[in-house]
Formats: sequence, structure tokens, C-alpha cells
Amino acid sequence: MSTGNHSEVVAYYRRLLQPIYRNRKLLHVSEVDAAVLHLTSVLAELGAASPFLLVGNKGTTKARPPSNAEVRSLNIRGATIIDTARRFESLLSNLPKAVQEKIQKWDPDNEARWVCAAMLGELSQILGRTKYGKRKPEWTALEDKTTIDNFWDYAGIEHADSRIVSLQDSDLVETANSLDSGLGTVWSADNREGVHGGSTGLRWLKCTNNAADLVSEMRKFADRVRIAPFLEGIPMSIHGVVFPNDIAVFRPVELITLRFKNRNQFLWAGCSTSYDPNSLDRIEMRRIARNVGSVLRESVDYRGPFSIDGVLTKSGYRPTELNPRMSGGFGALTRGLPDLPFIPLCWSVMENEPLNYRPSQLEQAIVESADSNRVFGGHVVTSRRFDDTTEVGLVRDGREFREANTDETPVVYLTCGPSPVGGIIFVRIAESQKRVGMLIAPEMVRALRYCDHRFNTGFGELECAIDERKGPNI
Repeated sequence: MSTGNHSEVVAYYRRLLQPIYRNRKLLHVSEVDAAVLHLTSVLAELGAASPFLLVGNKGTTKARPPSNAEVRSLNIRGATIIDTARRFESLLSNLPKAVQEKIQKWDPDNEARWVCAAMLGELSQILGRTKYGKRKPEWTALEDKTTIDNFWDYAGIEHADSRIVSLQDSDLVETANSLDSGLGTVWSADNREGVHGGSTGLRWLKCTNNAADLVSEMRKFADRVRIAPFLEGIPMSIHGVVFPNDIAVFRPVELITLRFKNRNQFLWAGCSTSYDPNSLDRIEMRRIARNVGSVLRESVDYRGPFSIDGVLTKSGYRPTELNPRMSGGFGALTRGLPDLPFIPLCWSVMENEPLNYRPSQLEQAIVESADSNRVFGGHVVTSRRFDDTTEVGLVRDGREFREANTDETPVVYLTCGPSPVGGIIFVRIAESQKRVGMLIAPEMVRALRYCDHRFNTGFGELECAIDERKGPNI
């Protein structure tokens, strides 16, 4: 049965969660303020007490914190998104005295819990306050990209061949050659320096003549790597939520992963839901996610949100990593349900609150909404610093973009603004150009070429994946 406009579903989950969050004091932790402002309004609707927002730095947003909120910024900056995240997490364990005093004044009885929508690492406490929606060590351990193939094997899920090798091994080139199917190999770092994401721990060895430089580079942040063949195809993820007695599984998401033409790295550019794999692949991806959710629950007693990243190759979907936590694709999936208290719901699931969660109802509402409310755009961070927020409309000029004249209607909008790394660039497809089924990656490549010209962002030559698997729809 269709859930229609979903207002009744949203109302149900609000009623369900109000007893959990009513009058609850929450210390919100976020790398940027932009990531937490909407969440505080959702929690206010659930009756939560006046919040404290502890943020790493200012992000790009026109929204403002609620008037009843305490807000403190730690002014964290980093060279990359992962560097910023680790600096932030480190400072949370050793907060400045002035910040400690503000938190203690806000919560003199130490009754608050701290929360975070998404964090790579895991802290048990901040100033003696425990986390609500905490993850177990055996859950975060599954994010190590050098061990995840053991999980795929245990779950009976087909994946690319790989080898786990020490970066001190003398036969690294031979191993890479044995796995190369013609397009080079991808090397994934272990978690020696902590959990990593956003493609920052991945390298693409296109030619083994360059192996020595790659090994020297990766030794700086890893002891071991997983070497696997480079897979041509569309990078995609599939998401779900593990409940005590059921699994909710959603629709595929495009991982906008660009390739530097003259470098061995990748550029992560956000998530989109405009692209549709063929119907059989969609069914298979959702089957894999439901299987993974069941194995997570059985093997490590997992509860809560998870995502599987992989590549939709000519031979089918091949998973490459598992994120047992809230990840970026959930924002795209729930964009059409802004009032749904999805993140608080996931926290309660992780805490084993005994509630009637109705997983099948949640699944149907999110799948229907995500299919009807597509996200046509992405974003990238850049070391090029933007102190102010600027919006630019672009039009096509042959195969490229240029800035729109006052009498022209833009086909793409750029929003450039500040981030802890320096800047962030959002790319949004104009309404007139939106086509269900379109890939966003090619438009991102054109938009970033324009940014290099206009803003001196220095991305350089970029390429995107080739769609090799558009088959029959059913």
C-alpha cells in the first residue's frame, strides 16, 4: 500500500520519538555548523531541551542557529576533509577551558548526552557525557578497507579479487600485475591513522612504472593496503537500517567520484539520486543490502544505519567498502522528507529503545520519496579559500560552461562558500535541465573546469566513470 504524501508517516515517527527526546538535553557535535542546524529544528519538534552546538567551524549556509541554542566553534582547519575530521575529534578529547566552562554552565548536573549525525571515529564521552547513538568497537572495525573482503566472503557476496599486502613487501609490483585486468589497480589504505573516507585513502596505480612513488606516499599513512583491480563502471552506494527484527533497504545512490587525469587520486563530489541503474541491477543491489544488514545483525549484533559503496560494472554490482554508520547518501535519500526525524530515529535504534519502528513503512516512505524527489547535484571541498558565499549561474558554451549573462537562463548554479578545508563548491542542476536517469558526474567535471578558470581552484584535468551497464528495464 502506498504511503501517499507521507505526512502520516512523518507524524507517526514524531509521536513515536517524542517520549525519547522530550526535554532531553543534547550536546550537538559537528565539524561544521551547516551540518547540524536543520537537525536541531527537527529535535525541537520532538520537544528536546535547548541545545548546545559544539562545531569545528563555520560552513556554507544561510541558516542560523536557533535563538535558544548555545553555540561554540573550535575554529578547526585542515588540509583535507579527513585531516579536519581527525583534528576535530582530537580536540573533543581536550577541549579549551573556556569551552568546558560554557558546557558545564549549560549542563551543571551532567545530565546531557552528546550526539553527532556523522563521525568517522568514535568517542565514548565528552566531558563525562556519554554519547546517545554510540557505536560498538566491532562495528567501526568493519570500516577497515583491508579486512572487509572477509565480511563479503562470510556473507556470500560476490566481489572483486584482491590481496592484502604489507607496504614493506618486496613483491608489491608482482602482486599488482597479477590483479590488473587492464586498467590498473586500486590500493586501499588500512586504518593505521584512523577511519578514512571520501576517497582520501585510495590510490589508482595506472602503471606499475610509478609503483615506487605510490608505495613511498602510502607508507606515510598506512602499513598495509588492499590491492584490487580497477573496476570501470558507475560508483554507487546502497543504504539501509538494521532493526531488531527487520531490515529497511532504500534505493541506489550515485557516488560522484571523479578521477584526476594526471594524478593517482580520486575526487569525491557528493551523492545524487538522479541516476537509475536498470531495474534488475536495482533489485540486486537492494538484495545485497538486505543480506548485509542481516549478517551485520547476526555477526556483530548491529543496529542502525549502514551503507555499501561499490561499482556498477559491466558484470554487475561489486561492493568495495562498508560504512556501518550514518553516511552522506542518507541526506540525498531523505531530502524529500525534511520533517522526518530520521537521524533521531536511527540513534534510538542504535540505543535499542523498545519502540514499534515499523521498518517496512519507513522503507516504503523513503524509497517512494527518494524516487519522486531526486537530488540533481553534488559538492566538492577545495583548498582555495572562500570567505564569503557567492552564487554563479552558468550556461552551456559548446561542451563547456560559462557565466550566464543577465538575459540568459542558467542551466547550472554554483554556490561557493567557506569550509574548514578552505572552501566548498555546490553544483546544482537547474530545473529546466533535470532528467531522471542522468549522471551528475559529467556535469561536475564541466563545472569544476569553469571553477579552475574563474576561481583558480586548481583541480586540473578530471574525468568521470563510463556507464557500461544499461540493460533492460522491467
